[in-house]
Amino acid sequence: MKASLFVVAVLAAIAGFAGPASAQSVADGAAYFAGHCQMCHTNAPGQRNGVGPNLFGVGNRKAGAAVSFSYSTALKSSKLVWTQKTLDKFLAMPSAMVPGTMMVISVP
Repeated sequence: MKASLFVVAVLAAIAGFAGPASAQSVADGAAYFAGHCQMCHTNAPGQRNGVGPNLFGVGNRKAGAAVSFSYSTALKSSKLVWTQKTLDKFLAMPSAMVPGTMMVISVP
């Protein structure tokens, strides 16, 4: 399974995406998030934004719409809605999907 799918499994758990995730995929996703994403993002209600926005509740939210985070103009005007499909594509190559985004790290 691709690493980005692990991240989506964690996001599914924290964001409320429909569909079951196995305990193993959520555990693998949590470990991946802690090792790769947590340096910039938080993922629990009420946590402050980091270098990147808090990802809690990101599911089915318009990209660049979280309150109290300063997004790039490119992401704010992208008209994306974060679904499992759009997140997986974005995480694979952020700058290809949204040229001008501030997120530069790809998930292999």
